[in-house]
Amino acid sequence: MRVGEKMTKEVITISPKEGVTVAKHTLDEKGIRHRRAMSGPPAHVSSDELYAAAEKTLRPIFKSARRREPFAIEPAAEMAERLARVVAKESPEEAIKNSFSRPRTLILQTLGSDPEKLDLVRHSLNVAICALRFGVALGYPLTKLTELAIVGMFHDIGLTWIPEAILSKPGPLSKNERDLINTHPLNSYEILRTLDQNWEWLADVALQHHERKGRTGYPKGLRSHQIHEYAKIIGICDIYEAITHGGPHRQGIEPFDAMREILETERGRFSWAILRMFLNAISCYPVGSWVRLSSDEMGQVVATNKDSPLRPVLEVSYDASGAKLSQTKVIDLNKEVLLHITGLAARGHIQGSNDPRPASARQGHDPHFEDRRRTWRVRLPAPPSRLALSWRERRGLESLLLSWWRRVRPPAAH
Repeated sequence: MRVGEKMTKEVITISPKEGVTVAKHTLDEKGIRHRRAMSGPPAHVSSDELYAAAEKTLRPIFKSARRREPFAIEPAAEMAERLARVVAKESPEEAIKNSFSRPRTLILQTLGSDPEKLDLVRHSLNVAICALRFGVALGYPLTKLTELAIVGMFHDIGLTWIPEAILSKPGPLSKNERDLINTHPLNSYEILRTLDQNWEWLADVALQHHERKGRTGYPKGLRSHQIHEYAKIIGICDIYEAITHGGPHRQGIEPFDAMREILETERGRFSWAILRMFLNAISCYPVGSWVRLSSDEMGQVVATNKDSPLRPVLEVSYDASGAKLSQTKVIDLNKEVLLHITGLAARGHIQGSNDPRPASARQGHDPHFEDRRRTWRVRLPAPPSRLALSWRERRGLESLLLSWWRRVRPPAAH
């Protein structure tokens, strides 16, 4: 049974003046269950295996799109549902309850993607997983999570029509090359509209993923109320994924710095509501990331605090000397007011290697520091003077984020 045959949607109107307006649509939940009943319950797999299986599913589809050959989207839709079910279960409450030392979540899989191997397929898969975290924070049901994941998988499929030499060009792009890349939402629309008519909604949403508030996006220059909610979510997740992993034109940066850059450069292009929810869903310190505390202890983020995104729940595994603790301890920074995060922990030490250097020397060490600093100078109006922010700089940034957070938080119920 084809997924498209069990999808219902309302009329979609296209206006040459105002662009595309996508009406609400839903997957038929009964159809999903019927398909599962035919194929049997999915076997339990780790996040590593599920990520690899999703990549294996998408790769031949993108290959067919590059060759301008027809392809079946149903296997990807079924994989999107599997991803949605897994991400929906990766709750912070479960992480705290289990207190596991190395949570192998799908969002952690995206953070661990090797930038050298990050191609269009993996980028699209990472965006889909990031968007699922956003959808879970919004309280989406399974059907909407599945749709959101499908959009994340295929929003950039139009890039398959762009020559690889341009996409991987290390130097600055010419105006003609940039204009050609900017046609990829239109390409995605053309590719996806060749599918069954039940997938027209997917083509329309993919067309909008670079539209922004205030008619600052492309290709149609839509107003905010004309942009589909899925397209807004995919748009900000696409930026986050590109910043954290980098590409031919810039080095990737850590999640904390990526969040800072998004808040500084994109606040006029996304609504405060979208930015607030994104910070809540992804967090400056995503679940699975390793950080160093002001006590010089190191721990892994196991949960985020909804009202204090900069003070997550940690499972501390290393003491101040760098020795592994015989028994880990869970610390909620929202309750431990004398402790705060000073930076990300050194990757080599996380894996258990004995680093003879003192903690002060290890803190913030990064071999690509100079490259990243040069990149920041290009993008940020007020870049930090070094990779490891000083106490004053980090507290200043924390104050900025918290003041912004209070501004956009919904009022408390009385």
